[in-house]
Amino acid sequence: MFKKNKLLVLPLLIVSPLASAADVLVITAPNSKDPYTAITTSSATKNDTEILKLPQTVNVVTKTQIENRAAETVVDALRYTPGVVTEYRGDSNRNDEVFSRGFDYANKVLDGISFGGNASSSMGTTEPWFLDRIEMIKGPASVQYGQISPGGVIAMTSKKPTTQRINKIQLRAGNRNKTEGFFDLGGKLTDDGNVLYRLNGLAKKKDTQVRDYEEEKYAIAPAITFLNENTSFTLLTYLQNAPKNGYRNFLPKLGTLESTPEGKIPQDFNISNPDYNVSKQKQRSIGYEFEHNFSDRISLVQKARYAEIDEKYNYLVFNTLADNAKNYPYVLKRMAQHEKTKLNTFGVDTHLNFYIDSKGVSQTLLAGIDYKWTKEDKQFWRDRSGNYDIDWRNPQYQPIDTSKQTLSTDQLQKSNQIGIYIQDQVEWNNWNLLASTRYDWVKVRTTDRTINNQSQQNDGKLTGLIGLLYSFDNGISPYISYSTSFEPNLATNRKPESKPFDPKTAKQTEVGIKYLTPDQNTLATLSLYHIEQKNIPKYDSELGYMTLIGKGESKGIEAQINSKLTDKFAMTGAYSYTKTKVLETANSAEKGKQFPRIPKNMMSVWGQYQENTGMLDGFKAGAGVRYIGSSKAGADNGFSVPGVTLYDAMIGYDLAHVSPSLKGATIQLNVNNLMDKHYVSSCGMSDACFYGIGRTGTVTFDYAW
Repeated sequence: MFKKNKLLVLPLLIVSPLASAADVLVITAPNSKDPYTAITTSSATKNDTEILKLPQTVNVVTKTQIENRAAETVVDALRYTPGVVTEYRGDSNRNDEVFSRGFDYANKVLDGISFGGNASSSMGTTEPWFLDRIEMIKGPASVQYGQISPGGVIAMTSKKPTTQRINKIQLRAGNRNKTEGFFDLGGKLTDDGNVLYRLNGLAKKKDTQVRDYEEEKYAIAPAITFLNENTSFTLLTYLQNAPKNGYRNFLPKLGTLESTPEGKIPQDFNISNPDYNVSKQKQRSIGYEFEHNFSDRISLVQKARYAEIDEKYNYLVFNTLADNAKNYPYVLKRMAQHEKTKLNTFGVDTHLNFYIDSKGVSQTLLAGIDYKWTKEDKQFWRDRSGNYDIDWRNPQYQPIDTSKQTLSTDQLQKSNQIGIYIQDQVEWNNWNLLASTRYDWVKVRTTDRTINNQSQQNDGKLTGLIGLLYSFDNGISPYISYSTSFEPNLATNRKPESKPFDPKTAKQTEVGIKYLTPDQNTLATLSLYHIEQKNIPKYDSELGYMTLIGKGESKGIEAQINSKLTDKFAMTGAYSYTKTKVLETANSAEKGKQFPRIPKNMMSVWGQYQENTGMLDGFKAGAGVRYIGSSKAGADNGFSVPGVTLYDAMIGYDLAHVSPSLKGATIQLNVNNLMDKHYVSSCGMSDACFYGIGRTGTVTFDYAW
């Protein structure tokens, strides 16, 4: 049945970008009224929608916020977003990974197309320099994007060609030998403005918090847009090479969270061997965005992208503390391992927009179809001989015998997904209704080459969202919504000869209230939600394979305010309370327990002052505080990780006020974790703890002309 459907559907997915047209499109750079108060979203409904009229939570991080906080990664940029757990691994991370509303990992979408692999995959990174904004769509969002974690979606928007001329370079330097360079060029290629371009690039290098590990990355993103009377076609390409892609490992609770008679494990301790470390990643993609307006009432949008991610890593991973009375707890047992992964993905989304206005009722009707293909080829070698013990007090790195490594994983997994969806946004008087539904067909074929076995699973699911909002004339908008999601369970290390797991499914009920001031300078949101997910998989180390723990839930409160209080002062504030619980599980000791690594309480405030008159004209300063509450560790909640309060600061100056010849030049200093707080960011269990990121300082020089 799937093959027949695919043959019928695929011809509808590709639409020629050479369609005829009638009126000229004009493309300009994104320019919201205030950079701290984004009042629209383009990702939550796949068209521009006022946040005030949307019956669900969307948190927007604007380009200005990214720049003012000198965010190095997408994860950094989300630090001040309610309900989002960032940097749970501290500096031990090679991908953009966050938890949202208690669930891992929030899926990633770039320009409307899934990024980073299958459901729950977290492969790959996207540099903030290449983005115009980051939106966090909260809760189950399968109706928009198919296979989705119930916690939410990170929706990223690339910088695109514009008619506005752009010439900008940026240089950065900081501690840990940080040196970085960026450029952003764009504008018209033809006098009539029918051909536009954008060229972004970067080169960056720094030491990680861990000794003998570096991060080094080079990336470039050329883009070109063709306009032809009511039709636009943008070609987007991206090349990224990270010959040194950072660090990822674990440490024990005893020595990090708890002190030993000889203190704690140094924050920069490298548990791997410096001469064995390999950490490489390459990313490549090519795609396009096509839009054609048949009239002012009907438009067609199609987006597509093909992408590749190649990764190779060699390292020794921490296993457990050595059971030796004399050296306990200073000797750590390690396993040498080597892994290679190649991910190929293709996605295409096509939808029609119909704008209807009749008898006081305004409607935006969207109907579409999307297709996603994924191929993941993975090999994993490991040496379990236990010959690589190391004493963290005086580390001696033994040579690695690669001949003892055995191939434990050799897997090829291919998946195909087709989804059809329809969405209706209805506005009548002060009422706003959002109703949408979607059906997905998913086929996954897995080849385990270690045992010459092939399996196939077919999943299909109907998901939806319905929400109602009333917008009072005074700017207050209460709402209620209900949404569902699903993810195929792709775990292959199940009980031998067992059937594939049923897909994970989730449902959410959310109520909330939003407020936008008449001048649109302040947007405040408050939401209460309840998410319930079934068929959650979990690896059982005693059994040696995956099991389904059954059902879990997350209940919470999220509040956020973005405001420009005066012409000189702007601020963001966020608070979240997240209560998770295992509702059903085969292990009675885990029932009723919280999800590990999820803080119940998180709070953040960022304030920024900018002077535009007098002797300090051109000066700006900002400060932020982030509180990350305590979290549980282990499936049985055997111990807790204490909360921590971190401080960030920024000062900057427009150098044009020093000399007219420096017009367009600015300088900015950012310091994160200002007090250099040493802390444990989270523990999954007693043998999987992570140090938080220490103090980082960055000086940024910008020049635009």
